[in-house]
Amino acid sequence: MLVQRKKGTKIHRRGDNFYLCKVSSVWDKKLKRSRKITGEYLGKITKEGIAPPKQKQLLAAFKQVTVKEYGASSYLRAIAADIEESLKRHYPQEYKELFVLSALRLLEQTPLKRFGFYYQNSHLSEVLPDVRTSTKFLGPFLRDIGSRRKVMTAYMKEFLVGSEFAAIDLSEIFTYSEGVNAAMLGHNHKGEYIPQINLALVFSLDKTQPGFFRMIPGSIRDVSSVVATVLELNLKEIVFIGDKGFNSEKNAKAFSAGKLKYILPLKRNSTLIDYGILKKGSLKEFDGVFQFDKRHIWHYTQKRGKEQIISFLDEKLKAEETSTLIYAINQLQKNDETAENTKKIEGYQSLVYEKDYLLGTIAVRTTCGKSAQEVYGLLKSRMDIEKAFDIFKNILESDKNYMRDDKQLESFLFVSFIALQFYYRIYGKLIEKELLNYYSVPDVIEYLKRVHLLKIMGKTQFAEIPKKSRKLIEKLEYLLPEEPITKKGEADEVDVYDFLSLAEGRITPYGAYDPARNECFVNVGISYDTAEFAVESIRRWWNLLGRKRYPNATKLMITADGCGSNGSRNKGWKQYLQNFANETNLEIVVCHFPPGTSKWNKIEHRMFSFISMNWKGRPLTSYETVINLIKGTTTTKGLSIDAQLDDGIYEKGKTFSEKDMSKLYLERHKKHPNWNYTIKPQKA
Repeated sequence: MLVQRKKGTKIHRRGDNFYLCKVSSVWDKKLKRSRKITGEYLGKITKEGIAPPKQKQLLAAFKQVTVKEYGASSYLRAIAADIEESLKRHYPQEYKELFVLSALRLLEQTPLKRFGFYYQNSHLSEVLPDVRTSTKFLGPFLRDIGSRRKVMTAYMKEFLVGSEFAAIDLSEIFTYSEGVNAAMLGHNHKGEYIPQINLALVFSLDKTQPGFFRMIPGSIRDVSSVVATVLELNLKEIVFIGDKGFNSEKNAKAFSAGKLKYILPLKRNSTLIDYGILKKGSLKEFDGVFQFDKRHIWHYTQKRGKEQIISFLDEKLKAEETSTLIYAINQLQKNDETAENTKKIEGYQSLVYEKDYLLGTIAVRTTCGKSAQEVYGLLKSRMDIEKAFDIFKNILESDKNYMRDDKQLESFLFVSFIALQFYYRIYGKLIEKELLNYYSVPDVIEYLKRVHLLKIMGKTQFAEIPKKSRKLIEKLEYLLPEEPITKKGEADEVDVYDFLSLAEGRITPYGAYDPARNECFVNVGISYDTAEFAVESIRRWWNLLGRKRYPNATKLMITADGCGSNGSRNKGWKQYLQNFANETNLEIVVCHFPPGTSKWNKIEHRMFSFISMNWKGRPLTSYETVINLIKGTTTTKGLSIDAQLDDGIYEKGKTFSEKDMSKLYLERHKKHPNWNYTIKPQKA
């Protein structure tokens, strides 16, 4: 035992146990001698040595715990193994950086300056270690990659496989970065005259994947750039799908001279379109009808030399446009009568009444020789491709520090091109597994990112996989390569998030925030975070504060997260809200935040952030402690919070049938109806 005692320490005995503490001496002026002071408690002395205090053991355990995103990054590597191999062949020294930059560009949609952070928190840092992500490295790295256009072209040509291709002009990318010569002043599709670049993208239609891109100076808006791109690739069966800005007789002749087939959308006021059939209003006059994306599309074709002018009528689109115009007219009529408002109203009324045959229509001129249904599908595929690329293009301005010349910009676009390849690999899997009607590519990424890998004191295992993520993994038929150490039902309990051995139990706080009064209420549950608990929390806020503050209220607006106990797809949430509406006779207006934006909710940065700061470093060992810390949270701007303990037991796994849902008095809004709706009280 004396072996454990060192200089500056002292052994204390309590009963049969011995404990080691730090000790020091100070001069006592009154006693005129030194006096010993017992300091930090070092631990209990055992046969094995000194056992540190529980708090230190917990801190030591925390230091040995790492949590990294696993699901999305591992799935991406599995379905894009050939892309990784191709990068390795063409860029043997840089393939890791290119793969990781492109993968995180898709998975996190983050500017380059944050890549290091996301890389360290991703499983990619384990399987592709030592990737250089510092800001000092990225600038020269991008310039080097961009200066080797031949290598870039050789890589892309490996993916130009298939028998049918589309050439697409992607919409303008704006940049004010100095030194980028390709960013030339030019008119965009809105008529704005700003520095911009354009892109020509070649897409394999039968393989559903991007194959090639070329950067084009922003001042060029004619077909010469597209024809040059096609000639560079020497592809035979290729059709150019443009936007309305490319439609002109000059461009049509240039396409024909270059022996390039085309599909060019027409403006609704184009003289090339014969609206005679549409004006008659008889569907019998059309050539036929086909179904596309659960919509019925009517069509008729005019011959114009070697061209076809194909007109499409989407009746659902017509109804939507009519509804939008009528709403705009009603809103304008509520405003002051000005010449500008009157002119707008007359224009909208003309479209609704005299020129209603224009609504819901799309027309194209084409020489591709395909059926109307195939042409329509190609036109829609162009929109999908451009929408997918917009994910990467919108953050270009955030990375202007890395885009100081054309070489860096081209390399940046190459990274985004590879990310687009990843996007369409996931898209292809959704088609293959017949899941496209149920999941989008962003859905897949979001659900898979919730699969985390834990490393605890050197041991690796999966964190608990959420039900929705597990369900998607099963539908994708993706077998996780590394099985968890413990199987379902045999999991060892570890103290990672909740230290139940040191507290009364687990808590579930649910908050309600009134931004007008800067007033909050937190319902502290001791059971599960279910839809029933969420609505009960709102009910308690209303009974405690809401009805007193707003005695004449007839409506209650709730802004809620997009998932969880109050998620937009949670049937129980709507069922219990209906009960609440019936009880209070209030119309409940619900607006869900889009996926991934829950932190935009004011309650996060005006209430919960201050609660977290208030109890920072304090052990939450009892319900009373939690309630008091929440109630004691204030800010300089007058935030006040009330809190209650909810000892109710809320069962998980309650289900509701479609018959139950059909009984709800629920009206969906026109704008994003899946996220915005009103639940009205049901009459007794």
